[in-house]
Amino acid sequence: MAVEFQIHTLGDSLTIAAEREWTVAHVKTILEELRNLPPQEQKFVLESRILADDELVSDLEQDCGNVGIQIFLIRDETEVLRWLEMTNQGWKVLTKSAPEWVWSDRRIVMAAIRQDKAALTHAATHIKADRQVVMVGIRNDWSVLEHAALDLKADKSFMSAAIKVDPHALEFASDNLKSDYALVRSALKGDFQSFNYASDAIKEDRKFLLTAVKMNRRILLLVNKTVLEDKSFLVAAAQVNWRIVMLDRVMHFFDRDVALAAVRQDWQALQYLEIVSRDLEIVMTAAKQDPRAVQYAAPSLFDDRGFVLSLIETVKGAFAHLPRHLQMDREYAERAIMQDGTALKWVSAELTNDHAIVMAAVTCNWRALEFAAPSLRADHAIVSAALKQSSVALKFALRSCLPVNDERGVVQCGDG
Repeated sequence: MAVEFQIHTLGDSLTIAAEREWTVAHVKTILEELRNLPPQEQKFVLESRILADDELVSDLEQDCGNVGIQIFLIRDETEVLRWLEMTNQGWKVLTKSAPEWVWSDRRIVMAAIRQDKAALTHAATHIKADRQVVMVGIRNDWSVLEHAALDLKADKSFMSAAIKVDPHALEFASDNLKSDYALVRSALKGDFQSFNYASDAIKEDRKFLLTAVKMNRRILLLVNKTVLEDKSFLVAAAQVNWRIVMLDRVMHFFDRDVALAAVRQDWQALQYLEIVSRDLEIVMTAAKQDPRAVQYAAPSLFDDRGFVLSLIETVKGAFAHLPRHLQMDREYAERAIMQDGTALKWVSAELTNDHAIVMAAVTCNWRALEFAAPSLRADHAIVSAALKQSSVALKFALRSCLPVNDERGVVQCGDG
């Protein structure tokens, strides 16, 4: 038959049905479970006497006249604080002379793992499963998870929090969690190299890999060779992240379709694709997005007059990025000016002095007046053609061409 073991504190009372063969130490462990109070901090007082841990309940019952046991509980942290101070000076002292209860104290273990993740290997089982204790260790060194309880490493909410602290925590997640798309994606956001810890199923999942490549092209540095040998996958990867063309490892598996997909996503890909810089379609595709792409075309392409003329007529602004010797070509210059008068900026000095060329440029775009030779910026016919489009053109006319209309509405030019 159990004995009523009543424990009183300043503001509370608790009754435990204690077996007579129990020791005081065992009662303290029961109290720890009920009130989360470590045994080493519990002092039991019976009639002004502090009870020893090895005293039996049966003996205490006799001392109390077999009418139940009533003791007072005093919380004493003296011993805990002493070991905590020693731990702060160097945790390895715990491995030499610390009593067993020390490894069950959260504060002491946390102080130890802040110094060295290895301290968790000595902790009590329930401490290894303590979320707060292990998270303290993760913030200091993510690999402390190696020594954490298995249940904790299989807890998705805990591992999600751990991965936010350090994405490499994925290494010690349970096998199921290493196959969890959301969890792996969260890790990849922090560091693409955490991909190494994902399950084999995820590493082969093309749909997931495309999502990962969109986040970070360097994922392709870690995938299996068989993935890179899949041309349809590489085309799709180039469509979601053109920057894969910057990776030397990936370039070995490129073909024209992959290059074209990358350029279609962004013209800048062309600067990394010398192998297709002679391809008319690819160069034109890039140039149509941005005329600056012309500078990455192979020099041999510019030997094809048909290509150059097509480029000038199709891509506005392409003329500005042609090699200088092509900008000196009259036919190219005339075609460019027909598309945009401001192309006059790039033609030879000889052509900026050519009345017909300048008139064509100004008629197309009044801003071309800025790039005409000084003598033609004072030419009344050219200035008039510009002013018909915008009075702002006057700021590019020389002073010798005054903004004074005669009775016919024609600008008069002279010395003023």
